[in-house]
Amino acid sequence: METARSSGPAGSAHKSRSLSRREKVVLAVIGVTAVTRMARDRRTYERVILVALALTAAAGIARAGQVRAMARLIAWDKQQTLAERRRAQASRS
Repeated sequence: METARSSGPAGSAHKSRSLSRREKVVLAVIGVTAVTRMARDRRTYERVILVALALTAAAGIARAGQVRAMARLIAWDKQQTLAERRRAQASRS
């Protein structure tokens, strides 16, 4: 006995597209509603300010680390240059 496989009614392709459009509209409305509620919430502002402060602090720490790394590199280069000059003077003598 063979089982019949059906992909649904003949017009289901059109209905699924309109259904997905409706779902998108519903999701968009829910998203806009959530965003407007969060925009009116005081705790949201506090969290945004906290995140902004944390990002600013992290950027400052990264910048300070970069400055220290550059200073170490410059000091190393000076040592290498001085050592090279000493070797050049020793070979002339």
